[in-house]
Amino acid sequence: MSAAALAAAATVLAASPAQAQVSGCSYGSGGEYDSTICWIDMSGFDQTQAMSAAGQPMSIELTDDYSMSFTFKFTAGDDGYRILKPVAFPTYRLAPIGNTAYTGTTGQPALYQQVNAGTGAAGDLGTLAIDDLVVTGPSGTAVSGFGVVMADAESTNRQEGLTFASDKPIEQLTTATMPDALPACGQELSGLGTTSVTCRGNTAGGLAVGEIVLYADSPSTASIGFLDRTANAVQGVAFGILTAKVGLTKAVEDKTADTDSFGISITDDDGNAIGEASTAGGDSATVDPTTVLAALDGRDFTFAETAEAGTDLSTYTQSWNCTNNGETDDDLPSGEGTEQTVAVDVGDDIECTVVNTGTPPVDPTDGPSSPGATASPAAGSALPETGTPVYIRVLVAAVVVALGAAGVLIARRVRSTW
Repeated sequence: MSAAALAAAATVLAASPAQAQVSGCSYGSGGEYDSTICWIDMSGFDQTQAMSAAGQPMSIELTDDYSMSFTFKFTAGDDGYRILKPVAFPTYRLAPIGNTAYTGTTGQPALYQQVNAGTGAAGDLGTLAIDDLVVTGPSGTAVSGFGVVMADAESTNRQEGLTFASDKPIEQLTTATMPDALPACGQELSGLGTTSVTCRGNTAGGLAVGEIVLYADSPSTASIGFLDRTANAVQGVAFGILTAKVGLTKAVEDKTADTDSFGISITDDDGNAIGEASTAGGDSATVDPTTVLAALDGRDFTFAETAEAGTDLSTYTQSWNCTNNGETDDDLPSGEGTEQTVAVDVGDDIECTVVNTGTPPVDPTDGPSSPGATASPAAGSALPETGTPVYIRVLVAAVVVALGAAGVLIARRVRSTW
C-alpha cells in the first residue's frame, strides 16, 4: 500500500486512543452452540490504528475469571481496502446470523464493509487479523484449551469470498442458516483441517445464503481476508470465543460429628481455581454454574472435596452423580472418591453432585446400660405382653368369672341356714 493511500486513509478514518477497551462478549439465542459462542464486541475497533505498524491493542474481559488480549492488524490487499464499521447483528436482512441464529447478541459483534469506502472498488480488499492472542485465567497466567470462532456475518455470493487463516488447524464448527437459504460456500469450501480455509459463493445477490462458522483451537493468530465482487457488494465478519459451563453441589447425610465441615472446588488443567465453596458446618454447599473456556476435543477439570475443621473424611463414603445439559451421560463420573476428573467439551453444561454419608457414633443412652437389663415401661403405657397365647388368656378369664359367681351363690346359702 502506498504512502499516499495511507495518508488518504488517515483523513477518512477517525483518530483513536492508544488502546481501546471493549465491553466483552455476548451470547445469542438460536443456532448450534448458541449458549457457548460468546461473540466479541467490536465496538472499540479503530481501523486507522489497526492499519498502523503497531496495530491496535485490545483487552477484553470474557468472564469474571478470564480475559483475552490481542492486537488488531488490518492490511490492504492487492486491490486496496474497504473501511470496516462495527455493527450489531444482523448486518443484512437475509443474513442468518442475527435473524434466525444467535439473535439477541448485544453490542456490535460484526465488522461490516462500507460501500465504496476506502481505496478499492472490488477484488482483494484486505485482511483483518487478531495477532499475539493470549487468554489468561483466574490466576493471571496464560491458559490453553480455548477456541476462537471466525464467521461470515453477512452472505458470500457469486464472485465473493472469504479466506480464513490461523497458526492452528481450522475446522468447521457449524453453519448458520435460515428458511430457504442456499448452501454456504457453494462454489468452494477448501482447506478444512489446515491453517487456511477458503469460502467462495455461487449464488446471485439478494438471496438468502448460509454462513460458515469456523473454529481454531488455542491459536495465537487468526485472520479473515475479503474478496469483493463490485463496489456495491459488501461483506461482514465476526469473531467469538467458545465456552462451556461447570457447577458442583455438595450434600451431607448422617454427619459423623455435628461440627464436621467440607470444602468443594473446581479447578482447570492449569491449576486455576474456577470456583470454591464450603458447607461451613452445615449440610450443603454449591459452586454455581460457571462459564469456562473449553475446546472441541475436551479440556480436563477437577471436581473435588476436602475435609475442614478436623473432619475425619475416612468416616464418610462418597456418591457422585453428574449431568450434561440436564441429561445423564455414561462418560461422566459416578461412584465413590474425593475427586473426579471431567473432560469438558465446547457446548457442555456439566453439573455434578457429591453426597457424603457419615457413620454417626452410637449414643450409649439410647440402649440398655448393662447386659441383661430391660427398659422400664413409660408411665401410663401398657405392660408388655408375654408369650401366652390369646385363647389361653380368654379361657382363664372365663374360669375366674365362673368361680366368682359360684362363690357368691355358696355364700348366700350359708347365710340362709343361719
